[in-house]
Amino acid sequence: MALANILEDWADESLYFFEMTMRFTWTYDRARWVSEILKYYNAVMQRLARPLVPYLTRKQGLAKRSEADILT
Repeated sequence: MALANILEDWADESLYFFEMTMRFTWTYDRARWVSEILKYYNAVMQRLARPLVPYLTRKQGLAKRSEADILT
């Protein structure tokens, strides 16, 4: 059981940045996912977060790589 928990935690942490990059920096996914998440927030938060989420995600190391690099 402990090994399963360790592997699950490792996978979760390892894949987090891939998910963030794919959902919030790739143009064809960004509009959908940012809108999907922000629909639960008020108008002020939506205005602030819509440009900030992709911007901040692109500052992470993985998002600086090309899409082709990530997919191979």
